[in-house]
Amino acid sequence: MAEKIQRVTVNLTPKEDAALRRFAEDRQVSHSWVARMAIVEYLERHAGPQSNLPLTTAKAGRR
Repeated sequence: MAEKIQRVTVNLTPKEDAALRRFAEDRQVSHSWVARMAIVEYLERHAGPQSNLPLTTAKAGRR
């Protein structure tokens, strides 16, 4: 059975959005695929109980 896919909303500045779209276009993939792979890689890199995420905003961790 296929995994259920969850949608996530991320707010980007216009500059960040343009860079993401250019990056994806240059590689002929969707910008959502690039974002998903970046999140997966980030989580893998910072996995583990001793890992502290390098989050810098005051809103970090807020739901």
